Amino acid sequence: MNVVPVQEFLGRCKSTSVFAICPSHVAFVEGKDGFLQALNNVKENESTEEVDLKGHHSPISAMEFSSFMADGFTLVTGAADYLIAWNLNEVSVNFNNGELVRGHVLLSLHEAPHGICISDDFEMICALSQTSFIVCARVTKQIVLEERAKDLVCVKFLSQSELITAKYNGNIALWDVPHRNLLWEISAINGYSLTSLATSANSDQFSVGSSIATVQQFAYGGKKQQHKEFVKIDLDESLMRMFPEWKQTGSGDDSRGNVIALCYITLQFQDVNCDNSSSHEVFLLCATERAIFAINRDNQEIMARGYYGDEIGPPVVSHAYFVHDGTNQKIYCLASRMFEEKFVLFSIAIPNPESKATISFISSAPLDPSSLLKSQSKLTKPSKPTNDKSITFKSKVKSSGYTTAPRMTMFKPQTSYKKTTVKSKPSLSRFPSRVSSAAPDWLKDIETQQLYPLTSKSCNINCISINDKNQYISCALGDATAHVSRLPLPSNSEKFKVITGHNKAVIGCSWSHDKDVLLTYSSDGDVKLWSPPHTGDPVLSFPILNMEKIHRDLTHAQFYYLDKFLLASLGNSLHLYKYALQEGTKDDVKRYLNQSKQKLVGTWPMTSARSITCLASPNNFYSYIILSCGSDRSLEVRDMNVSKLIHRFKDVHTRPAHAIRLSVETSQLSTGSRDLFVTSAASDGMKLWDLRTQRCCRKFNCHSCICKCDVTMSSCGNFICTSTDDKTICVYDVRKTFPVHVIKQKEKVSAVTFTPDSNQIIVGLESSKLVSVKTI
Repeated sequence: MNVVPVQEFLGRCKSTSVFAICPSHVAFVEGKDGFLQALNNVKENESTEEVDLKGHHSPISAMEFSSFMADGFTLVTGAADYLIAWNLNEVSVNFNNGELVRGHVLLSLHEAPHGICISDDFEMICALSQTSFIVCARVTKQIVLEERAKDLVCVKFLSQSELITAKYNGNIALWDVPHRNLLWEISAINGYSLTSLATSANSDQFSVGSSIATVQQFAYGGKKQQHKEFVKIDLDESLMRMFPEWKQTGSGDDSRGNVIALCYITLQFQDVNCDNSSSHEVFLLCATERAIFAINRDNQEIMARGYYGDEIGPPVVSHAYFVHDGTNQKIYCLASRMFEEKFVLFSIAIPNPESKATISFISSAPLDPSSLLKSQSKLTKPSKPTNDKSITFKSKVKSSGYTTAPRMTMFKPQTSYKKTTVKSKPSLSRFPSRVSSAAPDWLKDIETQQLYPLTSKSCNINCISINDKNQYISCALGDATAHVSRLPLPSNSEKFKVITGHNKAVIGCSWSHDKDVLLTYSSDGDVKLWSPPHTGDPVLSFPILNMEKIHRDLTHAQFYYLDKFLLASLGNSLHLYKYALQEGTKDDVKRYLNQSKQKLVGTWPMTSARSITCLASPNNFYSYIILSCGSDRSLEVRDMNVSKLIHRFKDVHTRPAHAIRLSVETSQLSTGSRDLFVTSAASDGMKLWDLRTQRCCRKFNCHSCICKCDVTMSSCGNFICTSTDDKTICVYDVRKTFPVHVIKQKEKVSAVTFTPDSNQIIVGLESSKLVSVKTI
């Protein structure tokens, strides 16, 4: 973002708090009179003539420009006597013809207003004073609403019929203007005062600024006009994070500034890669006494610049006003200099998102000849020695009973096992054999069903995993066990198989794409693989060790590259293993001899993080991409085909992300959004990312998430489910701000997951109980 001063204006009086700006003119005050100056001549460095506006008998205390209408812009000025409207086209014609410039009296007032608000259609005008506010109709010039209210800071029209008022003490109220009803009133802040207010014309959102440089964004809607704060941004903290040298400048000013102006704007960006494609993004512009901020409404990304360059110094501005020229895509900020009788016009340019090389989970590039993904591990069968001959007995040699049959039959091992091939029959399974494209609708009503508890003692369910065919479910528990059962759960709730073998709590589990092999990993650093029927000893077990052969925190393990590799994160490094499992029934003599093996292919440490907090990669198709989040709040994208880091996201969340979930197609449901993934962090909600654009698409934080909460994404990519701190689970539609369902539970939720067909959510509680939530 660039902020450039364009022109300075000298004030005619000491008061520099009353002024207004539109895309074509600026307006100032000189006692009882006002004057206009055109902006188009300022850019061409031509001499400008000021147009005086005379009509008030009292000093002008407020002024405001309307939106662009069929007859151009209109300036409304307010004093203790009248509200007067000045049409700029009429003013220009009268001034050029040498005639007297006249305005139109809208309303007589008995108190000087300190603020004026105009609706977008210019049908309603609100005058705000110290003790009341008055809403009048422009055409009929009749008072529509008049209410007594003290300590009002500002008012804004949310729509033609709805008005928002804000007080110094933090109370915000929504009024139904035609019916003269108070819809709701909330207290936004405590301990400090409100200073500014802004409403978004394209969505049901509004924002308030405070005297301690914080901005709170609210969203409301629904039949009951529900409202809720969904983000709170500390501008000073963001400024220190972007400009670390600010506090070391030696200015000696550590005070927190006021948010003196807020404004929502909509910008259209042209796609660099496609000439006919464009996107619209909404930004919230914030002005403080030190800097100007641009906050993306959807993903909460913040850009900031000082008024005079990149260096942030002491406060330089006392009042500010934003305006956006939608025709020319230009943004201006008119500000009054602190302790000076000057106004400065700044031009603001928000850059087009950078066009970067497209990254996708589905790559069109072939395997590199030197790629490590070409290596595979196979079991080698021992060759028979050439001198092996059968034992024969000579008739001349006497033996003690070798030729006679034994008196009894002792243990006879089975050593002549033969594999039997079963001809495939037409599938009569209830599971579909082809991918379905019909996504479930979680906007409908839901049904919750309590299931059978897994253990008699209470313990956390750390992870829930369901295989791709939607036939098996596995749960990782904190008592060092894992439980496996068939689906559906209502009929198989009491048929869970208990898997034991770990020494500490089982952190997680995952299924292979084929052959229904279960992988479990524990806090003891061991990874174990269990083949069907998931009983007895593991088919493969090995510890994940670092280069010093020391156990570190094992955070994640999974199958990778269509079950050809095992991927694990230990410390700050990724570990890739190739493996081979012994298949088929073993001989009884060699039943204790396990020929499964694994081998480390390579390790890749993160750039600057001390530890990897979460890891994810698709396994249901050949993908080279691996995502990993670190303790330094970064997210790295690594291409394993060339074993290189191809992109790095900085400051993904305010805290290290603890979960990454992908939207991948399953055998039950197809999806058109394979490149979407969601991350979650404590106290910072969830973020939806698009790997192709390498940007955050939307942020979701309308739920309590002070601690680490589990999150899952549906296969269709349209819904996200997360656990919360207040014993609830929230289901979000990725296109909406508020959750579509908030499901209350009796106990705290520790794990959630969607079924592969996305029709059901399996919820794990801290008491080792399972809950099923599905659409009706």
